Amino acid sequence: MRILFAWTGVASYMADCWRSLQQSNGVELKVVVEAADSGKAFAAEKTLAGLDYVLVEKDDAGERWKDVLRGGWRPDVVFAGGWRSSTTRKVVAALPDVPKVFCLDMPWRWQPRCLAARFALRGFMRNFAAVFVPGRLSAKYARWLGFPKRLVFDCLYAVDQSRLRSAVAAIGTEGRRGFLFVGRFSPEKRVDLVEAAYARYRQIGGTWGIDYYGQGGKFAQAEEMSAVYASHACLLLASSFDPWPLVMLEAKSAGLEVIASSRCGNCDELGAVKVPYGDVEAMAKAMLDVERGAGRGNCSVDVAKYDCPEWARRVQRICQEVRKGKFFCPGLNDVDNGMAVVARLLSEDVQFGCAYMVHGAWLPAGWLQCLKLLLAGRGYVRMPHGSYSPVYLEESGRLKKRIARPVERWLLRHAEKVIATCEAERRWIEAYEPKARVEVVDLRKYNWGGKHWENGQACFPMPGNRPVHVL
Repeated sequence: MRILFAWTGVASYMADCWRSLQQSNGVELKVVVEAADSGKAFAAEKTLAGLDYVLVEKDDAGERWKDVLRGGWRPDVVFAGGWRSSTTRKVVAALPDVPKVFCLDMPWRWQPRCLAARFALRGFMRNFAAVFVPGRLSAKYARWLGFPKRLVFDCLYAVDQSRLRSAVAAIGTEGRRGFLFVGRFSPEKRVDLVEAAYARYRQIGGTWGIDYYGQGGKFAQAEEMSAVYASHACLLLASSFDPWPLVMLEAKSAGLEVIASSRCGNCDELGAVKVPYGDVEAMAKAMLDVERGAGRGNCSVDVAKYDCPEWARRVQRICQEVRKGKFFCPGLNDVDNGMAVVARLLSEDVQFGCAYMVHGAWLPAGWLQCLKLLLAGRGYVRMPHGSYSPVYLEESGRLKKRIARPVERWLLRHAEKVIATCEAERRWIEAYEPKARVEVVDLRKYNWGGKHWENGQACFPMPGNRPVHVL
C-alpha cells in the first residue's frame, strides 16, 4: 500500500510515527513536509532521517512537492493536514481521484470562526473521505464539518514509548522529584502563570525544584528529552489555549504526573490533574499534593494506544476503510439482486473510494440521500443503470417527464461522477443532462455481463423492453 502524508511543520514525534509506518510490511511511504516554526528548533535533515521526504518552504509558490511523484509513483491514500497550507491544497488538487484523510487537531469551540467553517470549508472538505483527529474535542469539530461518526478516527498523535520507557528504566523511578515545563515561551503557554504558581508553592511549604525546557528555556535535542522526562516527577501546563499538547502524552508515557489548566484539550483523555485556567492558588496546592503523594490524576488511563507501532496499525486500518466507497441502493438492498451486487462491488473499487455510491434513479429515497450528502459537504457517485434510455423515457409517465426530470438533472449535475456501463449509456446520460460528468466503466471485471454481452458490447433493449432487465 502506497501512502502519502502532506504535513506542516518538522515534528520529531511525527517522524517517529512515520518510521514505524514505513517499517510495516507492504507499506510504501512518502512524506511532503512544509517547513514551519517548529523546524527552527531541530534540524529537519536529522529529524526526518531515514524517511523518503520532500521539504518545502512555507507558502512555496513552486511545485517542488511533486518530487515525491517521480518515476510515476502514485499513492493509494493521502493523509493531509492544514487547510491553510498552500502545499496541502496543491497535493489535494493534484490527486483528485485518490482517497484522502484530513488530519484535524483543532478543537470544537462555540466561536464564529468554528461555526462558519462548516460553510466556508465545504468545498475543500468534499475532497476527503474521512478525518483523523487526536481526541474527542477535535472529533466534535469534525462532526460539525459534516463527517459522520464512523468516518472520524481518533489517536492522530503518538510517541515512541519504548524510548521513554528505556530512559526511565536506565535512571530508575526511586526518589524521582522535581517539576518540569516543556514548550515554547509563547503568550498562549502562559509561562508567567507557571512561575507564579511555583512561587506560591514554595511559600506554602513546597521543596521541589523546577526546570524549563523549550524555546526560551533550557535546550535539549529530541532524543535527549526522554532522559529529561525520566528525571522529573511532574509536568506543569498553564496554557490559555492548547488543543492537544503532545508534551502531556510524552510525560504520561514516561510515568510523570501532569498538572494542567482546564484550557488543555486532553486533560480528561490522558488523566491529568486539571485546575481552573488562571487559578495560581489551585495549581500551587495541586503541586504540593503531588509532592506529598496525594495529588494523583487518573492512573487508570491506558496510553498504549498512543505508541508508534499501534499508530502505524491504526493508519493501515484507516486506509483499508477509506479505500472502500460508501454504498446506498434504495429499494435494492437484497444481496441476491444482480444490480445491487454490481453497484456494491463498484463502490468498493479504489478508483471511486472518495465518494458515496448512490445506485438507481427516479426514487425519492435516492434523492434524499444525495441531498443529505450535499448538505453535509460530501461527494457522491450516481449509477443510473440504464434509467435514462430513450426507451425508458418514452414509456415513462408525466410524473417522470415533468416533475422528476428537473430533480434528476440537478442531481446529475452535482454528482462527482455518473457511472455508465458502456458508450451507448454515456450518450444517453449526456443527452439527458449535458453537464453531467460521465465515466464509462467495464462491469465485466466485476463478473457482471454473461448473456447480456455480445462481442464485448452491452445488448441494450429494443422498444418494448425495460432496460432494467438487461443492465
